[in-house]
Amino acid sequence: NQEVKVIWISTNSLKPKANNFASTAELQSIANQYSHLTILRDLEGTVFQQTGSDTLPTIFILDKSGRSVGRARVGIDPQANLANDLSPIITQTLSRN
Repeated sequence: NQEVKVIWISTNSLKPKANNFASTAELQSIANQYSHLTILRDLEGTVFQQTGSDTLPTIFILDKSGRSVGRARVGIDPQANLANDLSPIITQTLSRN
């Protein structure tokens, strides 16, 4: 039972000619950089639409009960460090469990 789960929602296509194409290897590379990251490839956009977000990727942190913690992180800032951005909310969530 994991105490914290980080979910990355991606609607990237599997079709190489699509504008939003991302290979499985590219998404796996991101997942490998962040060991606690789970990537959901939402090809139909169903889950993404349910989040109410308008920017991809959308990243959620879930507590051990599956509740979303803090605000969703949206988009990617190439100058930012995702681990540093998520660390405070993960630490806070772990301290409450």
